[in-house]
Amino acid sequence: MANTTYTPRLATKYREEVVNALMKKFGYKTVMQVPRLTKICLNQGINGAVSDKNW
Repeated sequence: MANTTYTPRLATKYREEVVNALMKKFGYKTVMQVPRLTKICLNQGINGAVSDKNW
């Protein structure tokens, strides 16, 4: 059995790019001062699909 762990792309982008930009912009001295993500939630509306019988 493979021992791989999945890391979401958005979380990886935040760690690698956004944290560095926030440290520069706000003058944080350590990574621990940067606000961290606890949950990423994406929603998609289906307003038209409910009333459309062909869907």
